[in-house]
Amino acid sequence: MPPNSCEELSHTDLLAQGWQRRSTHDATRLEESAKHYRLLGFEVFLKDTTEEPFGPDCGACKAAACNSSRVLYTRFRGTRHD
Repeated sequence: MPPNSCEELSHTDLLAQGWQRRSTHDATRLEESAKHYRLLGFEVFLKDTTEEPFGPDCGACKAAACNSSRVLYTRFRGTRHD
């Protein structure tokens, strides 16, 4: 399991610790995808979506995505870079 402080880490910090950003999903698909990655032997970390990856013209879509989606990160079980 990732440390509790991962939620506060940036995308760049997570990459440095061996995590790979896989996808962004709403709650319906999120657990399904996470389950499949775990079955394949990956550690899974789910992070709240932030406004960081959105451009300045994204307005309402950005707000909706941040309220309903989470980002799925994975890394091979046992990989530690901290």
